[in-house]
Amino acid sequence: MRFTPEKTEKREERNKSENGQVEYPEEAQVKTTARVCLVFLLVAVIIFAGCTQRPAPLESVPQPSFTTTIPETGISPVISPRVSPTTPEITPYPTTLPTKTPAPADPTDISQITFLPYSDDDFSMDYPSTWTVATSLYTPYQVGPFYLYDDPRLNKPYRVVTFTSPDNTKKVVALTQDFTYAGVFLLNPTVDWARGMFQRDYPDLTPVNYLGNYKYFSTGNTMASSYEVKLPRTSPYYPSAYSVKTMVTTRNVYNFGFFTDTTTFDTYRNLEERIISSIKTKNPV
Repeated sequence: MRFTPEKTEKREERNKSENGQVEYPEEAQVKTTARVCLVFLLVAVIIFAGCTQRPAPLESVPQPSFTTTIPETGISPVISPRVSPTTPEITPYPTTLPTKTPAPADPTDISQITFLPYSDDDFSMDYPSTWTVATSLYTPYQVGPFYLYDDPRLNKPYRVVTFTSPDNTKKVVALTQDFTYAGVFLLNPTVDWARGMFQRDYPDLTPVNYLGNYKYFSTGNTMASSYEVKLPRTSPYYPSAYSVKTMVTTRNVYNFGFFTDTTTFDTYRNLEERIISSIKTKNPV
């Protein structure tokens, strides 16, 4: 590129400084570079100052307030007392139970008693019409000949009939047993036989003092005996008084007992004699 004299003159005029001095191109380029560096330096200082200094907080813009009205339910400050559930009224069970009227006792005068006949294949007997009759295989009282056990001389089952008074204070028990071998006397109801049974039943008592009115008889093919037992009133044994009548044939053994207590035994002696005397066996031989 070629510079003409006109262009050179014009450039020289532009390069003149404010004080009228002429600036050469090299000097102008240096000044320009210095100015650019100064500008960059100022910009860097400003940026650095902005990074290190915390910006002043902006003015808070007032936020619009929203008022929400929540309807409050009325709550009483007083706690109401707890109401217990109502309990249904219960009628208490009566403490006094109705008493059962005791059954009347048998009259002591036997003329005022109506008797009914009883009969089966073994015997017949009269008994008071108000008494009950029951049959079984076992005796209600295990005393005297009514104490049942496996006797090899006798066949089973045994036959028992019990007559009971309405007030349950008196019983008549009939026990019939069959001999294993008929035609031979295998039992002799002597007084020693009765005393032996008493000692077995009451080991702490003496038969001489409480076994009495013993009777013995025999006719043809029949032997029989009877006796009474009366224990002390304070005795723990029951029954405390009874009578026994035993009849032995060549085929059967019959035992009849009248059972009560020591207090009323003598009172009903006439009744006992009336019942026992009416007994008739069906197998006399």
